[in-house]
Order: sequence, then C-alpha cells, then structure tokens
Amino acid sequence: MIPLVEVKELIESNQDITIESEAHDLIELGLIDSMESMELLTDLEKKYSIKFDFVDYTKPDFFTLNSIVGAINSKLKKC
Repeated sequence: MIPLVEVKELIESNQDITIESEAHDLIELGLIDSMESMELLTDLEKKYSIKFDFVDYTKPDFFTLNSIVGAINSKLKKC
C-alpha cells in the first residue's frame, strides 16, 4: 500500500501546490487545471508503473487526494 503522505508530497512537489485537505477536489479548488491533471496522471503512472483508464479519472471527485491514492493502491493490488 502506498501511503497517502507519499502521494501528497509527490503531487505537491511536481505541481508546486499545497494540498490542505485530502477530500477536496484539486481541480474544483483551482489548484490544478485540466492540462495539469493530465501531467499529474502521467507522473503517477510513471512513478508507480500503473495505467489509469479514462473511466478512472472521469469519475466525480477523482482528483481528491483520497481518490487518487485509492486508485493507485487498487491498481497495484491487481498487479
């Protein structure tokens, strides 16, 4: 299991943002835009050797830290 804090630090570092809540959507808060969200997914895919499907990241509230970490851990379980 990948710890939430590890993913939080990666996102904050790569996107140059500060995440104050694990439950708030990064796009809705204006911390990242649609292009940055795709960059974020690419960074996470490379880091954890996973692949996000279109269905994954089009779910409501996918871009919350909790959802992102849950999706990563779910994909790693399947490997």
